[in-house]
Amino acid sequence: MPTVAWGGGEAEARDLESKYRTLLEQIPAIVYIWSISGGFEQMAEEYVSPQIEEVLGFHPDDWVENKRLWMERLHPDDRAEVLEETARSVDAGEPFMLEYRMVARDGRIVWLHDVASVLTRDDAGKATRYQGVQLDITARKDAEHAQRRSFEQLRLAHEQRRELLSRVVTTEEEERRRIAEGIHDHTLQDLFAVLTRLDAIGRDNPAFGELDDFGLLRSEISESIDRLRHLTFELHPRVMETDGLEAALRFLLDCSRRTPGAANYRLEYRLSSEPVARVSSIAYRITQEALTNARNHSGAARVTVSVEESDEGVLIAIEDDGRGFQTDTIVPASWEHIGLVSMRERAEAGGGWCRIESTPGNGTNVRCWLPDPGSVDDDEPRDDRRVTAPPTEMTSPGGDESRSQRERPPGPLSPRELEVAELLAIGHTNAEVASILHLSVRTIEHHRSRVFHKLGVRSRAGLVRSLQDRT
Repeated sequence: MPTVAWGGGEAEARDLESKYRTLLEQIPAIVYIWSISGGFEQMAEEYVSPQIEEVLGFHPDDWVENKRLWMERLHPDDRAEVLEETARSVDAGEPFMLEYRMVARDGRIVWLHDVASVLTRDDAGKATRYQGVQLDITARKDAEHAQRRSFEQLRLAHEQRRELLSRVVTTEEEERRRIAEGIHDHTLQDLFAVLTRLDAIGRDNPAFGELDDFGLLRSEISESIDRLRHLTFELHPRVMETDGLEAALRFLLDCSRRTPGAANYRLEYRLSSEPVARVSSIAYRITQEALTNARNHSGAARVTVSVEESDEGVLIAIEDDGRGFQTDTIVPASWEHIGLVSMRERAEAGGGWCRIESTPGNGTNVRCWLPDPGSVDDDEPRDDRRVTAPPTEMTSPGGDESRSQRERPPGPLSPRELEVAELLAIGHTNAEVASILHLSVRTIEHHRSRVFHKLGVRSRAGLVRSLQDRT
């Protein structure tokens, strides 16, 4: 242990140094001092507290005498990351903070939370000496991994449920199409034939045409044809295939206006490009269900449907000024609310969400968001931060090896990089990821840069799709 210089006499200095040593040896963590004058081959441990023997099974003297022991005992999966972060901290003259694994003398895997502050720097600002502590966090990491496994099981169950919902929605749309085509190609054609035959009979027999029952029969057939036309549109709006989502929604609102006591319906359509077919279909069905609910239950005088681009997807909002309801009383199994549940399930099947806001007397606002793969262009980065390949200096002791590593194509994600990528993909900010993983924001930005570079993506949306492709 280095001598501690204190003011006062020699006896007082020895006494204070003894107390300092006792204090260090009672701290439930490894305390260390190390210096570096060049690459990792010039790294030297100056002091390691006795706790290292309890945590890793090595005597402090072993650690000080063998300059490469620390690097040799780093877990193989963490070694590159730890050396990179060490090199970055030294070059920047910044404190070091990282969680990583080491292999103890008896082969145990030990997780350490390593935090070190800079004691001295050279004229260029590089750190030359650090003092730090290493906490054994193995128990906490084991608990986190167990929790992560549980979360992964829940995520897989959620994905399976969403896949099942997606198949149900797809099957329903195919069945709607089949029924609509059957009505259009057979039933409607038969009724048209009957109507044409009646018209021919009326022309050939003018007396029939003057009969009330004859005219009533013809009128009823015409009304049946109109109703079946409307039904086929509700089952499968062909206009969406030919003219797009906006035309289908306008036709849907026109049909709603024709009902007795109809509200004032308005469409605000702001999409600059047509969504992919699947998104258009789900958006149409959600709007159709919301309009049906507004017409049958709200008593609204005004209903506004808006469709716009939002967060690399499509946002649909259906707002009415009707009587509203208490949303916390929705019962999924209730027929009265089955349409609301259906909207949520359709949105989830499309990978999005649906939120319903309403209170008695204040109308209802249905907002649904659906991701639209057709709206994403990975060639245009959507993040303000510039994504570049991270520096590779001092990632290994030998300069030639470092150059060869820089020339290789990006490798697979390390366990830490995958951890960071998954947290970023579910929406956490760099600061939130740093807090969750107990790392610095600067370190997370470094990992983020490497993740984007290795996966070849330039936006969060690209990151999400890349991780989905890996599963």
